[in-house]
Amino acid sequence: MHFSLEHLVNSRYVGAGTVEFLVDPVTNAFYFCEMNTRLQVEHPVTEMITKQDLVEWQLRVSSGFPLPLTQEEILATSSGCAMEARIYAENPQNDFLPTSGRLIHVRTPEVGEVDGLRVDSGVVAGDVVSTFYDPMIAKLIAYGDTRDEALSKLEKALRNYQVNYIFNSLVYMDWINIRTSL
Repeated sequence: MHFSLEHLVNSRYVGAGTVEFLVDPVTNAFYFCEMNTRLQVEHPVTEMITKQDLVEWQLRVSSGFPLPLTQEEILATSSGCAMEARIYAENPQNDFLPTSGRLIHVRTPEVGEVDGLRVDSGVVAGDVVSTFYDPMIAKLIAYGDTRDEALSKLEKALRNYQVNYIFNSLVYMDWINIRTSL
C-alpha cells in the first residue's frame, strides 16, 4: 500500500480518489489494480468504515480546501467491515438484461431499526425505471464490527427489501444466500 501512496504523492494528485488492490490471502502480497480520480459507486463502504463523508471531502477539495485528514489519521480511526449489495432492475433469468417499467411497490429496510445499515436510492414507488439510464434501484450497505456481523445485517436487510412489478436482482441475491448457507 505504501508503494501506491508514494506514487500518488509523486504524481502531485490532490483530491479524493479510489485506489484498488488485489491481496493474495496466502502471502499477503498486494497488487495494484487502478486509481480513479473520482469516487466509486462503492464509496459508501469506505464511508461506513472510516466514518467520513467522502462526497463532502471531494466538494471541499474541488473548492480549494485541503483534505481534512491524513492517510495515517484515517487508518487510525477506521474499523469494522462494510458490504454493499446493489439492487438492480434487471432480469437474472434472462442474462441479467435490464428491465424497465413502473415501480408499483418499493419497501426498503428500516434503517433506524438496524444500526449500521444504509440505503442509497433515488427511486420510490410510482417512479419509472427507463431504458435510457442505469437500472440501479438502490445500494444497500451494512456495517459491523466483524465481517460476519456485516454479512448478517446485509442478509437480513435484503430479506426485508421489496420491489414489485419489474424484474430485479433481489430474487437472485436470495438464491445466492440460500445456496451459500447449505
